[in-house]
Amino acid sequence: MSDLFDDISKLTEKLAKPPSQRRIREAQDNLDLARQDLMSSKLNYDAKIFNLACYHVQQSVEKTAKAYYKLLGVLDDEAIRRTSHDTPELFLRMVELPWAQSFGELAKNVSGTQTATDTSKAQSVIDTEVERAKIARLPSAAINRMLDLIPQIERVTAPFFPLTNKDLVMALLRLYLLAAVTFPHERYSRYADGIVKPREYTPKLGIVVSMKNVWNETETAISEVQQLIDSSKHRKANRHKRSQQHAK
Repeated sequence: MSDLFDDISKLTEKLAKPPSQRRIREAQDNLDLARQDLMSSKLNYDAKIFNLACYHVQQSVEKTAKAYYKLLGVLDDEAIRRTSHDTPELFLRMVELPWAQSFGELAKNVSGTQTATDTSKAQSVIDTEVERAKIARLPSAAINRMLDLIPQIERVTAPFFPLTNKDLVMALLRLYLLAAVTFPHERYSRYADGIVKPREYTPKLGIVVSMKNVWNETETAISEVQQLIDSSKHRKANRHKRSQQHAK
C-alpha cells in the first residue's frame, strides 16, 4: 500500500505546476470526443448494433485515457501519437506505469484472486491473439468482478485521499480496469478476419451483457478527468492573475 501512494504522490506533484494551455486544450478536445463516442455506443446499442456499441465504448475509454495523459504529461506526445488502433499501445503503456502496477497489485490483494489486471501478463495479453480473444469473450460475471474492484479499492484507499487528489487516483484506476476490459473490441468488433467475429457480438456476449456497467464507469472516468481539466484551468487562471498583480 505504501508503494502505491509513494507512486501516486509523485504523480500528484505533476499537478503543482499547471499544464500548458496547449495540453489543457488537447485534453479537453480528446474528452469531448470521448463523450461523443459514449453517446454513439448507446445509440448503436439501442439499435441492436452491438459490435459498434462495443467499438465506440472502447474508443471512449481510449480517448479519455489520452485526455488524462495529455493533461498530466504522463506520456510524451510522440508516445501517444505512436499508439495504433490495432495494437492498443496506450493501454499497454498504462499498465507499464509504476503506479498502475501498484494498482494491479492492490486490485489483486483486494479481490484475493489473480485477475486480468495482473500486470506481469500485460505484454502477452496485448501481443498474443489468443489471449486478446479470451479477454474479448470474457463472461459478464468476470467483467463485473473486475469493475466491482473499483469501489472496493476506493474504500481501502479512502484514508489516503486527503494526501492526494481523489479524481487523479480514481480516474487512473477506472481507466486501467476499463482498458483491460475493452481494448480487444477495437479490432474484433469491426473486422471479420480476427479470431472473434463481429457476428459474435450478440446479447449473450459478456461485454454486451455488462455494457451498462461499462458505460457507468466510463461516464465516471470522463467526469473525473473533466474535474482535473477544470482544476488545471482554474489554477492557471489564478497564476496568471497573480502574475499580473505582481507586475503592477
